[in-house]
Amino acid sequence: MSSKVSSLVGSNLSNLIQEFGPPSSVVKLKDGSRIFSYIFVRRYVYPSTCTGYSYYFGAVDCFPPEVEERKFYANFWVDKNDHIYKAEFSKSDF
Repeated sequence: MSSKVSSLVGSNLSNLIQEFGPPSSVVKLKDGSRIFSYIFVRRYVYPSTCTGYSYYFGAVDCFPPEVEERKFYANFWVDKNDHIYKAEFSKSDF
């Protein structure tokens, strides 16, 4: 994802919208440029697990499935002529 964000620097705003769709937010700066912000959410599901086995009781120490959510953030600076001149990418810690 980080390399995809970086590869858009120098391209046009239409390429950004085509690649990622509409932004989560847009901030207009005093000089007429804008910052397009994106938030991406990925969910990872880990299956249920059981450890140990008892002849009389079957599986013991079973744990339900776990869902982990990770957020990724991307910001693109776009000038008045719709050219992307800067991009930043970050991810949330989990």
